[in-house]
Amino acid sequence: MNHTFRETIGKIEGILQKYYITKPYYHGGKYNGKGMCTFMTESQEIMVDIQGMLLAIPQEDRCSNDEVTPYTTRFRNCLLVFDYVFSKARLPSGSVSPEDVENLCPFIVTALKLYRELGLSISPKPHAIEDHLCEQSIRLKGIGDLGEDFIEQSHQDGIRKESKSKNCATRAAAAKQHCHWEHKENLPTVLDKKNNIQTQSIRTKRVRHNDGNVVSRPISKAQQKKQCTAEEKLRVRTNALTEMNATNDQYLKSGRQLNVEETRKKKLRMLSECYRDG
Repeated sequence: MNHTFRETIGKIEGILQKYYITKPYYHGGKYNGKGMCTFMTESQEIMVDIQGMLLAIPQEDRCSNDEVTPYTTRFRNCLLVFDYVFSKARLPSGSVSPEDVENLCPFIVTALKLYRELGLSISPKPHAIEDHLCEQSIRLKGIGDLGEDFIEQSHQDGIRKESKSKNCATRAAAAKQHCHWEHKENLPTVLDKKNNIQTQSIRTKRVRHNDGNVVSRPISKAQQKKQCTAEEKLRVRTNALTEMNATNDQYLKSGRQLNVEETRKKKLRMLSECYRDG
């Protein structure tokens, strides 16, 4: 059984490698955030491949078909719904509208519902999503720029600026030059100019959609692909939201309620063990 388990893990990692999801050595041989984003985006195809691989294992060495198929389907839907939640959570401060939050809340409820159905415990991160994400998105109008991404971006900016200021006479002169560049980059007029140039550089054309409506499409193939990918992602995520299947009692309970009930059950179990031993 242990041999089958190790062999199955290797096959799953092989499936992930087909989608360029690897364990980089610079990340300690573990999957990083970029790989997990790809995993969530491509989860529909990945979970189909994993399901087929699991069903190909001899029946005596695995769970029944009635367990494998619903579990992998539920896992796929859970990843797709969480993918939508994370995409909205990464919107920068000031760019989230009340409509965005209104659309986000049902996805959060469904995501945690599916998460619990998988039998996973509520760690601090799912708790923060369930009980605090909507409230913070409303209060701050977006929290995407409050993560650690800006630190990684600062590392890249620092390397680029260091290469430009390497010929400065002193470190003080280099630091002064860095401050001057950062000040210029963050001026509102400069940011507005960048956005205007980026918007004007995207050439569009009007085409008739399949439903008969006329829509604007970018002429650039790269922009077309990006727009089509975004539309397809939204369609898949919405389908996962509507197709999910969960029990009503888990649906109506919040994370706090479930944690309180779980703690009470543990206390009752401990008391019953004490009385039995006593």
